[in-house]
Amino acid sequence: MITKQVHRTGGLRDEELEIQVESEANQYIPFALERSTWEFQVVGPSPSGADEVEVLIAASRKEKVEDRVAVAEASGLKAIVMDVESTPSRLLRADSSSNSRITAKTRISRWSIWARTS
Repeated sequence: MITKQVHRTGGLRDEELEIQVESEANQYIPFALERSTWEFQVVGPSPSGADEVEVLIAASRKEKVEDRVAVAEASGLKAIVMDVESTPSRLLRADSSSNSRITAKTRISRWSIWARTS
């Protein structure tokens, strides 16, 4: 698991930000993006500049994510969100349209898997 916090120009459209973050991710992730699962989240304004935002990038090899999903499924749970210890739980956003409830939180290694019964 790799996490990196970077600073980007604030006020960018989602598509522009994603392109910039992907370019940044290529520099910091020591394995091919095609073989990884990665995501980013704007954390908030950057303390270093009024026109910048802090962005958290998290990445892992796909097989590591798939292994953890398999553990949840073997326990009769369906993984709906996965995060790492360094990612604040406040980034968790429930999809109100799906009426899904989180029924279990299992910590495996440095990962948290938010899951519900299947």
